[in-house]
Amino acid sequence: QGHGGTDGWDFNAERLYGDLTLSDRLSVRLGKFLTPVGRWNVIHAAPLVWTTSRPLATLLPFDPHTTGAMISGAVSAPRGALTYSLYGQFTDQLDRRLEPQLANRAAGGRLEYAAWNGWSVGTSYLGFARGAFRGAPGDDAWQNLVGLDTLWRRGPLEVMGEFAREEGQWGLYLQGVLEVLPRIYLVGRYEYYDQPAPQPAVNLGVAGLAWRPLPYVVLKAE
Repeated sequence: QGHGGTDGWDFNAERLYGDLTLSDRLSVRLGKFLTPVGRWNVIHAAPLVWTTSRPLATLLPFDPHTTGAMISGAVSAPRGALTYSLYGQFTDQLDRRLEPQLANRAAGGRLEYAAWNGWSVGTSYLGFARGAFRGAPGDDAWQNLVGLDTLWRRGPLEVMGEFAREEGQWGLYLQGVLEVLPRIYLVGRYEYYDQPAPQPAVNLGVAGLAWRPLPYVVLKAE
């Protein structure tokens, strides 16, 4: 709490789960995991992302974490692979969190097609209830979120984008990364977010430079 010797401290687990892999087509996960909506949320820690800030569309409409169960897998598809995940939240979050918990219960799924030549496209759905299981009057309706995302890589260029819409708000971003010198990258991103009234819509731009001296280390300026 900002005072030396205080007992007011928290322990937070970003992820804490167990996996049982039966085959490439079926894996079962139980515990606290990153909500598989879009791409950014499941890779949002450095050095897997190119900027220190994350797009609003990957943070505001849904809980970044889910405590519950998930089944997932991958199957072959023409000129690529198809991966899926189905999950549900049937309990409160595993530990105390600094940000508000949007959903008491939730269920969702994600489907992604990845082609062998460097591009992929995915879609996500998440339904969640804020008060239906806590007796909160007037707040027991399920909310629905839908999303689309894509990733394309060719040589030194990478382009990634996501769109998410939840009732009363929606947003998107498009980000490009170009390797201009060995291990040195230019980064640019545009994002738009239409917030619930009476908040105004937001237009944001990010420009940056990233240096990756090692595969697991990236230094960023933006």
